[in-house]
Amino acid sequence: MQHSFFGEYKPFDIDKRIPKRRILIYLNVYNNQFALQYFNRLKKFVRQTVVLDIKDTPPHPDDAITLASDSLETNEYDECWVVVDRELSFNFQQVLEKSKEANVNVIYCNLSFELWVLLHFRNVDKNERLDRNSIWQELKRLSKSERHQILDHMLDENNMAVAIKRAELLYREQGGSGAWKNNPSTNFFEIIESIVNLP
Repeated sequence: MQHSFFGEYKPFDIDKRIPKRRILIYLNVYNNQFALQYFNRLKKFVRQTVVLDIKDTPPHPDDAITLASDSLETNEYDECWVVVDRELSFNFQQVLEKSKEANVNVIYCNLSFELWVLLHFRNVDKNERLDRNSIWQELKRLSKSERHQILDHMLDENNMAVAIKRAELLYREQGGSGAWKNNPSTNFFEIIESIVNLP
């Protein structure tokens, strides 16, 4: 405690507000509507230092990366992420190279976003061969065919933390940075860890 002629006083309270990270996420997945609902509801869990915008994108990831790069160049956002279904990308290696040049982060699910959804419900073995339709059939059984119940389950903080651990394990088992070549695999945990406060 500092002192003055009049006694003790508290130091001047300087504005300690931390600048917010302005983050833009482009969705380039087959089930865009469900993914959009997921991210919009996820906003209530993001860190106080994050401002999050979610946008739908053109059908090709290259176009999404171009749009994201333009947003960075105009300083409208500090970070841009593009979420991609591996099944929609004909040349994913090219997508990764372009994103690196543009300083844009790419989040992928091989084969599709539904893999990230499923990881909130159970472990996925690296030797499983999954497709979007079979995953949805399983999710319907688990959630009594109610999509809002799937979202509720995904947005439980404990289930989010478990899904991250499962996704990280699968990512490592499938080769880390080269895991995108293998079905199933995903690096979705990277964006969640970057923007969400978890217990």
